[in-house]
Amino acid sequence: MVLDVQTGESLALVSHPGFDPNAFVHGIAQENYDALLSNPRRPLFNRFLVGGYEPGSTVKPFLALAGLEYGLITPETRIFSTGSYRLPGHDREYRDWRRGGHGSVDLELALAESVNVYFYRLAVELGIDRISRELALFGFGRETGLDLPGEGQGVLPTRSWKRARFGQPWYPGETVITGIGQGFTVVTPLQLAHATAALAGRGRTATPSLVGPGERVQMVVHDDWIWEAVFRGMAAVIEGPTGTARGVADLLETQIGGKTGTAQVFGRPADIEDADERDQDELPVHLRNHALFVGFAPFDAPTIALSVVVEHGGGGASVAAPVAAELIARAQALGY
Repeated sequence: MVLDVQTGESLALVSHPGFDPNAFVHGIAQENYDALLSNPRRPLFNRFLVGGYEPGSTVKPFLALAGLEYGLITPETRIFSTGSYRLPGHDREYRDWRRGGHGSVDLELALAESVNVYFYRLAVELGIDRISRELALFGFGRETGLDLPGEGQGVLPTRSWKRARFGQPWYPGETVITGIGQGFTVVTPLQLAHATAALAGRGRTATPSLVGPGERVQMVVHDDWIWEAVFRGMAAVIEGPTGTARGVADLLETQIGGKTGTAQVFGRPADIEDADERDQDELPVHLRNHALFVGFAPFDAPTIALSVVVEHGGGGASVAAPVAAELIARAQALGY
């Protein structure tokens, strides 16, 4: 999904695999329609409009904005990642993706390397109420207003939502994993692109639109230094020597901001030491992680924002980021 940051116009909407709509013009044969319905890859399912995915680490820039806004962190705040995090008084470990951790990191490095421990701690300090409030400002949990019917709303978890949905209170461990885009949070690729456009526009963008410009809206208000701190981290994702998407830097002719994400599909047992290190290639395709990337370009004056979700693709850095880099290069060749 690629959006014009200023106008909200949809520059690219892709749901793959797709189907030939011409087959329906004069009435599709029952045999061919049955083949589409029974195809396990679901070609009739509009992924960018109604597909629901955990955002994974693509949510981290939005948590960073909240942490800076509420004064819980500064750009210079450092934490030490040993590879795991425990809630005070609890035994359960919430692991970082890098065994042994990342050492001492500030906000820029935490975004560049996608340090889970940094965002576990920040999520707990924010609490689910302030997390949900910030994500709601960016349009999570509701329709964006794109002029197509049937748009999905996703799920923006709150205490009241969980009580109504499951009849249960909100637990502290659920706040921890919300900090890295796991748990109950569900987004559509359209919502991710729209939220990224709002981020790229420093809180201001337009309603996504297929035909003509959308309505300009000021979705979020933060001080300039807050936006700039998060932008530096998103630039370091691509250009930093340890950035998770540094492998695509050579594919780009301009500086961009981005964030990789990987959404877990298969829940691995917590009591198996190396369960979260298991090679994705060993799993059946339908149990492999989803790969995600969000970004905007050019960095200094963004004109486009995008989201890429590759179902069961594996890692956001290795799979989704190269797709995004190709999209950005194509968009810029067309003058965007």
